[in-house]
Formats: sequence, C-alpha cells, structure tokens
Amino acid sequence: MLARSNRGDTIIEVMFAFVIFSLVVVSAFSIMNKGVATAQRSLEVTLVRQQIDGQVAMVHHIQQTSPTLWTQIKNLVVDKIGTFGTETQCPDATNLLNAHDFFVAATSDGKAPEVVEIKSSTEYKKATTYSMVDVFSRTSTSPVAYGLYMSIVQSDGWSPTNHAYDLNVRACWDSVGVNTPLTIGTVVRLFDAN
Repeated sequence: MLARSNRGDTIIEVMFAFVIFSLVVVSAFSIMNKGVATAQRSLEVTLVRQQIDGQVAMVHHIQQTSPTLWTQIKNLVVDKIGTFGTETQCPDATNLLNAHDFFVAATSDGKAPEVVEIKSSTEYKKATTYSMVDVFSRTSTSPVAYGLYMSIVQSDGWSPTNHAYDLNVRACWDSVGVNTPLTIGTVVRLFDAN
C-alpha cells in the first residue's frame, strides 16, 4: 500500500499566495503610473519652455524691427513684479499678478506679431492642461493666451543713459498627479538704444 505524501494546498496557503500576487500587481501599477505621470510632466515642461522661448523671440523681433510695437510694450512697464512660483492655484484674468500683463501673438495674416494686453478673460484664460498654454489659439479673430503672460519692468540699473528692461515671462498650469500648479518663468534683460 502506498502512503499518501502528495497533498494539495490549503485554503490559507492559496489566500496567502493571492495576497502576495495582488501586492506585486498593485505595486507594479503604482510604479507604472508614477512613471507615466513623470513623463507627462516632462513633456508639458518642454512644450511650455518652447512657448516661452517663442514669446521672448517675438519680443526681440519687435524690439529690432517695429519701433511702434516696442513703444507699446515699453508703455506697459510696471514698477514691480509680484512673487511667482508659490501659487496654490494659477491666476485667471481677474487675478493676474500685474495690471499690465500682456503676450505677443501672430496676427491673423501671419505677417507681423501683435502685442495683446490682458484686460479680461477674452485675452487670457486659466490653463488646465499643458496643451492649452498656447498663445496662438484663436477664438473668433482674437488671440488667447492660456496660462502664459508677460510683464516688463525697468531694470535696477535703469537711468536716462542706460535703458534696460526686464521682461518677465511666466507660465502656470495644472498638471497630472500634482496638487499644486506647475510654474515656469524666465527673466530676459532687454537694452534699449533710445
């Protein structure tokens, strides 16, 4: 007679194996989700930086080729810039940091840039995703900036013989997987020959 040495797994052993398998699967999904969210934020930052660079390039172009538009920008000079990067929510058109915020957009004919002062939600809207941080979006015939705005101030060393301006370009948007908005900003010093 043969002894029965082969026995099956008990219900407790099966449940224990199932719990361990579940923990491994949940951990793997959690790591994958964090990786995807990090990749998404990286893409958003790259796209927003390109748009910031585009704004700076257009202001440089205006400064060098269009005295009328450059004067319009200089007329938007503010005394000081509010703090940036500590927001718990992105500004909308009613609570922008300065009264003379603006952005530059291509005209409808695509031949020349235009300076657009942000006075209401017609020109500026809060960005909810990176894809909306776009100054080239058009609603009817008016350009709209989504989460991207600029301010200009006289630099600390400004004098009648040294006309230097600091252009503050700022972007703010809500991103996937974070509780506070992502913010990016840069300051570019512009020297005026006049």
